[in-house]
Amino acid sequence: MEKALVRRNYIFLLCCIYRIVLDGIYRYIVCTEYGYRGYEWHINYGKYFLSYFIIYFMICLMPVGTKKISDLILQLHFVTMVIPLLSIYSLSDKNSLFLFQFCICFIGEVVVISKCGEYTIRIPNLKIDTKYLVLFLWFLSLFTCWSMYQANGIHLQVLNLSDIYEVRKEIVYPYAILRYFVVWQYRFIAPYLLLYYFKKKRYSYILLIIIMQSILYLILPRKEILFSAFLIAVLLVILPHIRFLSFLVNSLSVGSLCMAMIYFFSGARLPVAILPIRLLVDPAMIKFRHYEVFNNTLPKLFYSEGIIGRIFAIPYQYSEASGYIVSQLHEGVISNENTGYLAYGYDNAGFFGMLFISCLFVVILLLIDELARDKNINLVFALFIYPLYTLNDGDLLTSLLTGGLFFAIFLLWIDKENFSIEYRKGKKNENITHLYVRPLCRRLVVSSKYHVRTKS
Repeated sequence: MEKALVRRNYIFLLCCIYRIVLDGIYRYIVCTEYGYRGYEWHINYGKYFLSYFIIYFMICLMPVGTKKISDLILQLHFVTMVIPLLSIYSLSDKNSLFLFQFCICFIGEVVVISKCGEYTIRIPNLKIDTKYLVLFLWFLSLFTCWSMYQANGIHLQVLNLSDIYEVRKEIVYPYAILRYFVVWQYRFIAPYLLLYYFKKKRYSYILLIIIMQSILYLILPRKEILFSAFLIAVLLVILPHIRFLSFLVNSLSVGSLCMAMIYFFSGARLPVAILPIRLLVDPAMIKFRHYEVFNNTLPKLFYSEGIIGRIFAIPYQYSEASGYIVSQLHEGVISNENTGYLAYGYDNAGFFGMLFISCLFVVILLLIDELARDKNINLVFALFIYPLYTLNDGDLLTSLLTGGLFFAIFLLWIDKENFSIEYRKGKKNENITHLYVRPLCRRLVVSSKYHVRTKS
């Protein structure tokens, strides 16, 4: 008990440092450079100290030492979604009611998952030969890359990240279905193929997939195409050796501080515009903007936007996506300000919409936990981290129905072999470094020694 208390206090200290870094960047960079986008310094000290209390309270409730998929995802959302929201709440003096509703939903997710984690959900077995599945995924990948290349060609200028948005405006989709295929490519197809060949130790195929993703990025400049592959590669190596929550907090703190130093010493805005502004600050502010618009200005959407509205023939009353409407009502800046799954739940049906989408999210996490039982948690988490991370600025229903999350769950259900735990020499659950990385390094060392001897 005492050890757990020390552990939670340590996590709280790390989160405080993380908050201070975010707050400093907001004060001295965001408000200075992006004030025209509505970022202003209106600190409320009562809300400021309250936000730290909420952080500590949530840390006391969250499981911090477990390796369940649901716990890892909630830790990810706590660091990337909740803490930045609390920062914007106190520094911009935002609405307390929305924050409390948001926190109630998140705390409810933590409590329900911790209570229901002991129960077993009976799921029937379904097995499909993964060789045919992999061939089908390769076909989709090649069809997507070739079709987009034929329609758009290669854009080498996107190697300069500042030109991405100009090129993206001119992108053409020759077939409507390609809009879905492109998203599926970096959300579950390429990640699954990477994990598949990593487990098979087919490293040449891993290199081929990375090259294919790089080419797709040059055709369709979305940073997510490269980011998802890089994220999975890093996770496969480091997950067995780290405590995920503390590592994530430290990484974002150090990374954000380094980007801020680059800005102060060189004047370059692009690095800090990506981390932490684009990844952390913008999604937090946009959540409050959606609340302000659909609470004070416009009526609720009632699920009329997106595929749910089309299925049930619910009329959508606006000419543009809700993200564009929200951005135009704040400082007149035209951009598609998508928001997170809980804020989008409020757009649709207020607090009841938030509760509904929160319950659905809990069911999905419990389902993933059950499908991941007796499987390699590191591999499973690597498959799901990106599609579930995108819920920070994306809707859960959209991600589930058209964003690839459903297919990722389906792959986990039917693939018993490639997510299984390997047993060697009587030891269970050996980590990925022992199973793959070290044998590969030994093979390279032996090969280099052989070449040296032959030359001599």
